[in-house]
Amino acid sequence: MLPIRNTYRQKDLNNNTDTQTNTLTTKQSIWSATQLNEASDAVRTEMHQLDHAADATFEEVNRAFQAIVDVIEQRREAVVANVKKMRDEKKKVLQVCVWWWWWRDEGMKGEGSVHTSKHFYCFLNNVS
Repeated sequence: MLPIRNTYRQKDLNNNTDTQTNTLTTKQSIWSATQLNEASDAVRTEMHQLDHAADATFEEVNRAFQAIVDVIEQRREAVVANVKKMRDEKKKVLQVCVWWWWWRDEGMKGEGSVHTSKHFYCFLNNVS
């Protein structure tokens, strides 16, 4: 086996000179490289699993937000429908008031009678 020199220096405390070198054999280097590859593979696998977990979490968050959006949209549609209903009811009430005032004024002129009353009641039946 050929020695691979991987040296580091350690200063001698007495005379401040280099005193030690560390030599790894080829077998030790290959073993270290194998361990590094295995560790690297383990890290890649863990990162891949974390990536899948992050994707799954992201999808869950998207589903939750979509559910919130759906509820808000349903509520908005209900409010809009209620507003339209109330607007239509208000319009009908105003129409009845206008017709009532008109009928009252016509009745006060003396023309009122049966024809105006029948017209007013027909109108009421059409409004409701």
